[in-house]
Amino acid sequence: MAVRVRFAPSPTGFLHLGGLRTALFNHLFARKHKGSFILRVEDTDQDRLVPQAMESILDTLNWAKIMPDEGPFTTEDYPNYVQSSRLNIYKTKAQELVDNDAAYPCFCSLSRMELMRKEAIKNRQIFRYDKRCRNIDKREAKERMESGESHAIRFKLVPGMITVHDAVVGESSVDTSLSEGDFVILKSDSFPTYHLANVVDDHLMNISHVLRGTEWFKSTPKHLMMYQAFGWTPPAFAHLPLLLNEDGTKLSKRNDDFRVDKLRAKNYFPETVANFLLLTGGGWRPETIQIASMDELAEIFAIESLAKQSTRLSLFKLNVLNRFYMHYQIKNNRQAFVQTLRQYLIDRFGEEKLKDQTDEYLLFLFCEVPERFNSFGDFADEIGFVWDEPELSWNCKRFASLKNLDDLCEGCCDLVSKEWDASGSRLLRVGFIKNFCESKDVDFRNFFSLVRLCLSNKTHGIPIGQMLFALGKEEFIRRVQRGFQYTRDKLEEYEKNKTSS
Repeated sequence: MAVRVRFAPSPTGFLHLGGLRTALFNHLFARKHKGSFILRVEDTDQDRLVPQAMESILDTLNWAKIMPDEGPFTTEDYPNYVQSSRLNIYKTKAQELVDNDAAYPCFCSLSRMELMRKEAIKNRQIFRYDKRCRNIDKREAKERMESGESHAIRFKLVPGMITVHDAVVGESSVDTSLSEGDFVILKSDSFPTYHLANVVDDHLMNISHVLRGTEWFKSTPKHLMMYQAFGWTPPAFAHLPLLLNEDGTKLSKRNDDFRVDKLRAKNYFPETVANFLLLTGGGWRPETIQIASMDELAEIFAIESLAKQSTRLSLFKLNVLNRFYMHYQIKNNRQAFVQTLRQYLIDRFGEEKLKDQTDEYLLFLFCEVPERFNSFGDFADEIGFVWDEPELSWNCKRFASLKNLDDLCEGCCDLVSKEWDASGSRLLRVGFIKNFCESKDVDFRNFFSLVRLCLSNKTHGIPIGQMLFALGKEEFIRRVQRGFQYTRDKLEEYEKNKTSS
């Protein structure tokens, strides 16, 4: 049987790494077995849809280099892969189950169901439908349906053990009827629930293997019962364990650390993310750091070696991999790397501010303190002061001990100008400024703090020497003069207010 797998996201928000991992693992499995990878959009929960979420998911898959072989990519294909365009199919299949006595119409109102739910909670019981409509005479039920009376369709749970064979979790048996009641498969608004749409689509799309999150494992016995009721052969199942935040909490679309769009915004490389996900989920544990290609990952990928327990994501490990890959790119694909870096900076700061920056200049800035940067985003956060002059806003009282600010500023700028000219415009050590401070009996740490604020309005960052080279002599001096003037004016303002009060 040909391998056919699918990624079936709900367009209810941006992808986090958990969703991307499911897509990646399906993609790798299909490539390894020379099969097909299908994208299906499960948008039947209309109340939770997020505008443009589907476009974002498609864009993310394209960025991650795991584009499906089939999906809603054209107007002609759209109805075949988007569930909200397949409602007639689900309605027909639901009626087929009713005709075969495997399902029945339920005329209970939402208010009645809510009362039953509250009563179960009050009595500390598991809420289960009481089968009130299960025994309605079929002729009566048909007449009520044909008259237009609002109703849902429920599947008849059959008592007995159902065995699930799962490639990751293993084999388990459960009698679902002991913990659940007959469940809805078609809602009163004619939209299917996940259970019906999932089973019908997987069958009609000839899905051979279902690789999905472990949160759906509990639903698998119900799905197997539906396959049996239809007389269909179910696919093979593999439920992937949960990915957790570093603190052990459940990964969510609202967590920015592992939202794929946030990682993209900081220019984490897709190759890094793919390797990180396979490392985190099991299947590959290299003795040394490396970045495997997508073909290599497909060859390595094996369902049976995936972790069976929930796994905590580590931002530290992701950063280590991304740093490694950036340095690999600098060494082996230097021109492509600097072009990617330049485009990222243009997108962030504007083309005008980057037009005079040479490749050598950008690479020097990036490589001078490489261990500081986990991504292009980190680099831009640190070096952004070069292209975006910050507003002056700091507590100047801490610099009240620096006497004669005008003389200190002038002396420092004169020294920088002389040392710069003497060093051929590549000055990285600023020990001469420390010596200058000692000659003036000034606390050089306090003085350096003020200089850093003048340059970037930050208290921490790359060494002053790199900041000097990044800005150039003239811009360095201009910003220092501007910052010292700001500090002096603020200190004078404090003194006046102090005297008047």
